[in-house]
Amino acid sequence: MEFVSVTEIITADVQGKFTFIKNIQDESKTTITLINTKISRFRELRCFPGTETLVTASTEGKLCFYDINALREFHLEVGNAKPVKSIKAKSRFLCLCVNHLTPEKAPVK
Repeated sequence: MEFVSVTEIITADVQGKFTFIKNIQDESKTTITLINTKISRFRELRCFPGTETLVTASTEGKLCFYDINALREFHLEVGNAKPVKSIKAKSRFLCLCVNHLTPEKAPVK
C-alpha cells in the first residue's frame, strides 16, 4: 500500500492488479477502482512525493514506472494500465526504496 496523495491510496497484489482508492477523507465520495496490469507478483510499490510517478517491483525481476495521472483516469471500472517504462533485471526483487525521481526534461530547441 502506498499513499499517492493526501486523499488517495493505491495497493497492488500478486495477481497484477492495482486497487486505487480515491477521496479517502470523505466516506460518501470514496471510490475504489480496480486496474489490471500485465505484471504479476508485485512485491513493492513506491511513490516519491512531489512527482506523479509510481514505481513497482515484482518478483519476476521487473521495475515498472506508471504515470499516476493516467491511473487516476480510470473510474470504477476494471481498466488495463501500461507502464511508462519497464526494466527487466536479472534478479528477483524483495523490496524497493525510492530516493529521488526527476522527470526528464525536453531538449531546448
